[in-house]
Amino acid sequence: MDSFVQLLERGVAIIAPLQALVAGTCFLVGLIFVARSIIGMASAHELRSIGGAASGSYTGPLVLFFVGSLLISLSTVIGAFLMSFFLQSESVSAEQVFTYAPEITKPLSAEMSQRAVIALVRFAQFIGLLGFVRGLFLLARAGNGGQIGDTGRGIVHLVAGTLAINIVVVLQMLEKLLVK
Repeated sequence: MDSFVQLLERGVAIIAPLQALVAGTCFLVGLIFVARSIIGMASAHELRSIGGAASGSYTGPLVLFFVGSLLISLSTVIGAFLMSFFLQSESVSAEQVFTYAPEITKPLSAEMSQRAVIALVRFAQFIGLLGFVRGLFLLARAGNGGQIGDTGRGIVHLVAGTLAINIVVVLQMLEKLLVK
């Protein structure tokens, strides 16, 4: 069990640099989306000024601009979603899982089990971040004529990602709902 926990903790050590990489990538992709949307709005305006059956639409570039802006300010957007769902602008740290959900985590009283649970909660929070970003990309694709259902899938990813980012509070809610 000790080697498994050490493996989990080594994986958790990589999460902080990966989160920074995801945030930086989202910032750059957001800038690209905003630039593409401005170019798309200019070409749509040009097509509309010419007229005819193939007049341009502003919908795709506006959605791309909106999603690009959200990607640029990713931490603020995540904070807004957390505030909307949980009335707190930051997620609860993984170490507090035993404080927030004592009944669910009572069987895991051994120190080795607690370290494993904390590592798994951190992984879940990182997966939530990736899901949230995936939801933004699905919304961008839906605005540019993507597949049917991209908007719904994007919204589901945003909600599920927000829940996974703050999984500690979700566990507390589940405990209140099921145990007490």
